[in-house]
Amino acid sequence: MFGKLYASMYEGTLATVGPWQALITFQQLIILSDQHGLVDMTPESIARRTTVPLDIIQIGIEALEKPDPQSRTTDEEGRRIVRLSDSRPWGWRIVNYLHYRNMRTAEDRREYMRNYQREYRKQNKHSVNKCKSNKPMHYASSSSLNSSSENFQKFWNAYPARNGKKLGKGETERLFAALTDEDQELACTAAKNYATSDMAQASIGIKDPKRFLRDGTGNEPWRDWIEPETKTANGHGDLSKKICWKRIPDGDHMRPCKAPVVGIVNGNPFCAEHTIPTTNGVLT
Repeated sequence: MFGKLYASMYEGTLATVGPWQALITFQQLIILSDQHGLVDMTPESIARRTTVPLDIIQIGIEALEKPDPQSRTTDEEGRRIVRLSDSRPWGWRIVNYLHYRNMRTAEDRREYMRNYQREYRKQNKHSVNKCKSNKPMHYASSSSLNSSSENFQKFWNAYPARNGKKLGKGETERLFAALTDEDQELACTAAKNYATSDMAQASIGIKDPKRFLRDGTGNEPWRDWIEPETKTANGHGDLSKKICWKRIPDGDHMRPCKAPVVGIVNGNPFCAEHTIPTTNGVLT
C-alpha cells in the first residue's frame, strides 16, 4: 500500500458535488493501489478487502470514471480513474496518482531544512573553534550521509552534460539530499534513463541537474523518467513522455504549453495545436 490521502480531497468537486460514494471509493482505491497508481482488482474484491458494501463501490466507480469539467486538472477530461483495458470492466489507473504520491508537504521540507541548517552551523562552529572532539555533529548518521553522498555521485555521473557542462552542483546536491533513500535510488535510475533518451542523445533541451530534480514551479521532472523511454516505430521515444515546448502567455509571463506531444519537428516536440509543418508537410 503506497497511497497518501490529502485534505484537499475534501475541498474539490469530488466532495462538494458528489456523490458521496465516489469520495469513499476513491479513498479505498488510493490505499489499495500499487506504487504506480494501479488497482488491478474487481469491484467485488475491493468490497471484500475494504468491507465497504459492494453497491457503494459500484456507484463510486461509475462516478469516478465520468469526466468532470470542474476538476482541478484536465488530464483525462477530469476523470479520477481510467480502465487499464477496454476489454474488461475492471482494473483501473488513478489519474495523477504519481504526482500526489510523490508530493512532500511544505512543512516536511521546512522541517528538514531547519534541521539541516542547524547541524550545518554546528559543524562549522566546531571547525572554527577547533574543539577537542574530532567527531562532527550530524543530523543524520554518518552511514546515512555517506550513502547519500555516494548516491549523489552516481546521479551526477549519470546525468547528461549540456554543451559539455553540468551547472549548479552544490544546489543539485542539496536538493538530492532532501530526497528519501528510496527516491535517491529512483533519481539515479531516472538520470540514466534521461541520459539515454532521444532528446538528450541529440543534446536537445537538456535541463540543468537542479531543474531536473525540481523546477521553478515545484515539480519534480525526474519522476517522469523513472521508467526508460520506449522507442516507437519511427525511432523516436515514446511521445506520451514528452510535452510541447511551445511557450505561451500566462498572465505577465510565458510558460511551456505542456500539452501532450503528437510529433517531433526538427527534433522538437509539439502538440497538435502548435505543430509547425515540415518542408514536406509530414511530422517526423
